[in-house]
Amino acid sequence: MGSTPNASNKDNPNDPSLQDSLDQVIQLKSAAEKVVGVSTDQQDRLLLLRAEADEIGISLSKAEAAHYLAQALGRNTGVPEPKQGGQNLDVSPVPWLWEGVIMRGRQNLVVAPPKVGKSALMVAVAAAALRGEPDFLGIPVHGQVNKIIIVGTDQNVSDWWVLFEREGLGVETVDQNGVRQHELADGVILWSLEDAVQLNDNGLDAVAAMAAKHPGSLVLVDTYHACVGQLGIEEASSDFDIPARKLEVVLSGTGSTTVLIHHTNKSVSGGNAITASRGSNSLAGAVSWSVLLNWLKVPVEGQMQTDHRIAVKPMGRSKATNLVVELTDDGWVSHGDGDDAIAAEARAQVEETLQGRQETAYDHCCQLWENKVHTTAAEIASHCNLNRQKALRTLKALCNKGLIVQDGELPPDAVGRPAALYRPVFDTFADPSKKTGGQKGQTCQIQKSTADGQALGGQRGQIPPALGTDASRAHIKRDLTHLTHLTPADGGGVGEGVLLPVAPGTHVERLIGGAWKNGWLVRDGSNPNRMVIVKLGNEMLTMSNQRWGIDIRESRADEFDF
Repeated sequence: MGSTPNASNKDNPNDPSLQDSLDQVIQLKSAAEKVVGVSTDQQDRLLLLRAEADEIGISLSKAEAAHYLAQALGRNTGVPEPKQGGQNLDVSPVPWLWEGVIMRGRQNLVVAPPKVGKSALMVAVAAAALRGEPDFLGIPVHGQVNKIIIVGTDQNVSDWWVLFEREGLGVETVDQNGVRQHELADGVILWSLEDAVQLNDNGLDAVAAMAAKHPGSLVLVDTYHACVGQLGIEEASSDFDIPARKLEVVLSGTGSTTVLIHHTNKSVSGGNAITASRGSNSLAGAVSWSVLLNWLKVPVEGQMQTDHRIAVKPMGRSKATNLVVELTDDGWVSHGDGDDAIAAEARAQVEETLQGRQETAYDHCCQLWENKVHTTAAEIASHCNLNRQKALRTLKALCNKGLIVQDGELPPDAVGRPAALYRPVFDTFADPSKKTGGQKGQTCQIQKSTADGQALGGQRGQIPPALGTDASRAHIKRDLTHLTHLTPADGGGVGEGVLLPVAPGTHVERLIGGAWKNGWLVRDGSNPNRMVIVKLGNEMLTMSNQRWGIDIRESRADEFDF
């Protein structure tokens, strides 16, 4: 700062120059509070405060001005009275919009790499809440929203229309002159790329006015970066969260639920929304709840994305609902519990890499565990014709790969050495229908709808009798798609637009590395969206959660690989 006390007198608390400087700092803090009260634009604030500082006699850098503004923002929030002994506390459950995923009445941050489908998924959730549907993808939706208010500066009208049409939020008609008309549903309010709305003073006022007019709405900001890009705030800046905090303030009292969509630093296979969020972590710290979306199976760099299942991982101080979803030709479907799906995918990838004695040992371990019999190094040594030390190293290697785990010990043998007991980490012989944890993943339905809210191919929520009550509703179809059987199999096939179960023992091919590989049999084909297959000639090697027409198909070869 331009005005500083004399260095020789810095240790003298009674030095007049120190008192003068203190008075200037007090004036500066007061000016910062005044500036925060009259403007929400960060660049305007910086200019105003630096001008005020010049009047006071202090020269401020941009960084110093930002520091005092941040302090003023904190002070302006005020300090409420503390809770004290004898006072009744409000411990109401967390208010959910989409249980365990999106909080109602709070500010939510949804983070994902580009093109994963974050906008499409949030519009689908919003559409379900707008229609007052009791659930979406088997996850409860609590209460109806009044309007969907979208600050969608990241996409043009045409791109938004694709999402609206899929979710029944718009109707396409043809007028008497043959011109196509695209009518937005009454429940949707949209600012698109063409409107160039920013979260500055004018933009915040407009959003706040619309939310006040329609209390209890869902406000979708897509993307956050696009809506603050012209404010001069860098993503890496600690001020990156200021527009989000101001939005929360102006929406207070309207009962609105806010969803901020933001990009990740890069495609990440792990981590959470806070660590993955692009730029400063201040944005993640400003919201009540964060959700990370990413491909369940992230391709190797340079390869195309062929598996379009999306892992949804919320995080916060409340119980989250992890799930795996996918956008198909007929709308969104659920693949069940996210933790189970991630674990199954990890196991499958590791199993595919096994060779030699590790593969033989693992298969034998699985075979024994089918009858709940543990494996020992001596057992593997005998089965694989190895000495005990090599057998033990093989078991340790399988442990390190996360495929088996030590599960107790046998009493010491004749030479005084206890024998470790091993079993598979994953129970490959469990009933797949019992691994979903209840309703999740068992009652997924097509979310594509007409304008009047009826599901295409039947009434919303109905399950075709051919599939049974535990089957997926992903294959209720208007027309045949790539998910449909190519050739009907014994006990399965296409009937009235519905994909029927596939008979056990059917020869199938599996998509591996972009190529179809034969040599597999259907073990459980009761749910075409979550089938279990077994390797021909090696029945201990199984794959779960296989989707007909996507992951597997009916074999087209006369000979099969063993």
